[in-house]
Amino acid sequence: MANQYQHLVTAIDVGSAKTCVLVAEITDAGLRYRGHGVVESRGSRKGIIVDLDKAVGSIQKAVEQAEDLV
Repeated sequence: MANQYQHLVTAIDVGSAKTCVLVAEITDAGLRYRGHGVVESRGSRKGIIVDLDKAVGSIQKAVEQAEDLV
């Protein structure tokens, strides 16, 4: 049985103000938008991660939002 996520590509952008996750599916016609998540960034300042646990939490929340749409 093939993994249902085999043809997905995910982009993550961790910024000082917000963390964004974009999920797309690879199809024969190209990429197809599947979902996204945007949350307030925590744990980073001026492009540098200063608190890893908070940064991981922001990424996890954004991923969960994107997964809800996939």
